[in-house]
Amino acid sequence: MRGLQATALVVVFLGMFFCIVSFAAEPTAGEGSANKRSLPAVDGVNGKLSGFGGSIAGQALYGGDGAITVPLGTRFGFQLDGLAAGFNSQSQGGLTVIGTGAHLFWRDPAVGLLGAYGDFVHTNRIQ
Repeated sequence: MRGLQATALVVVFLGMFFCIVSFAAEPTAGEGSANKRSLPAVDGVNGKLSGFGGSIAGQALYGGDGAITVPLGTRFGFQLDGLAAGFNSQSQGGLTVIGTGAHLFWRDPAVGLLGAYGDFVHTNRIQ
């Protein structure tokens, strides 16, 4: 059971780092393609932070994640993601997971998004 819980936790956190290539939606009413084409890939430095916590069968689960995105010219951007989480159990000890991911992408709002992605995840214990 101990190895299964640790494996499930790592799988959940690895899922947060999957990158999905998506295509931009069609322009909405009132937005012409000329206006869409003039939009940059990333219009400025932006970021996000979030935290989470709770329990699974009386065992503490907590952590936080964040991302920062920066423009690289008009059509390119770079995003750096980070994650730190912990799982504490009196019977199983503690499990710490840290990870980072990086996205380098080309984006044209009138066409779509295409990029490369890499990540690294480390845990102090895998059984």
